Amino acid sequence: MDLDQILLKVIAEVNRTLSTYEKDYISCRRTPELREVCTSFEQFVEMRFNYECYKIPELQKLILATDGKLFSCVGLDEPDTVKRKFKLAHLEILDPNLIRDEDIEIKEMLSDVLKLFGGRKISFNSVPKKIKFKIEE
Repeated sequence: MDLDQILLKVIAEVNRTLSTYEKDYISCRRTPELREVCTSFEQFVEMRFNYECYKIPELQKLILATDGKLFSCVGLDEPDTVKRKFKLAHLEILDPNLIRDEDIEIKEMLSDVLKLFGGRKISFNSVPKKIKFKIEE
């Protein structure tokens, strides 16, 4: 399965669970071991995206090493928390410069992920079908 197909599955799973979001009530997993209460819609999208990406074997170790913060949600365009949807979600892959120099293995894995994705920024819509996403530098 190629990266586009994998990302479509990840995004579809995130979008499928949007209806469960409830501010300061629902808890969500970042990794199989880490669970947090969601304080914002952005945090919910971020946590769900990281958790779904954990299921990708090539990303598991890195997701665990970053405590489920490999991807951060930097914004939602036109969020509607009542209908639990948005026009676009914007996520960014962790900046390698934020990793300590002594964590060489993590930096190398992060570099590999950036090459695999071909960019640091991922945007996607919240529809269940006809998902559109874009990866940018």
